[in-house]
Amino acid sequence: MRILGFTLIELLLALGIVGIIAYMAVPSYSHYTVAAKRTLALVHLMRGINQLDDFYTKNHSYAGATLQDLGLPNAAIANSYVFRLSATTNNNFCLAAIPQGHQAAADLACGTLMIDAQGQRHITGNANVAQCWQF
Repeated sequence: MRILGFTLIELLLALGIVGIIAYMAVPSYSHYTVAAKRTLALVHLMRGINQLDDFYTKNHSYAGATLQDLGLPNAAIANSYVFRLSATTNNNFCLAAIPQGHQAAADLACGTLMIDAQGQRHITGNANVAQCWQF
């Protein structure tokens, strides 16, 4: 009479295969989540630029603009980025998305994403600016 079921060796083999697949999949998944959060920050930055242009049209100056005027959150989005608006003068500003927590540790190549009134895009990391600003 044959007993139905799995042997211990078969179970260990299946567990080993699942472990190998998970070992290969997790870093790839982490890379995509970091890129997705960076893209979300870029979307907020571009929306902020549009709102700054509206602010400039109404006030003939960037001076006095705040994150609330731009509709940008004060708190971190997805616990990944906080926004800072600085150097607001009559004709200039710097809008930045600063990575926080895991995003800051995992996205060292790009780091902080910044854009100014002339549309110049900057990063604090050592990667290619165009690659970091890719949607």
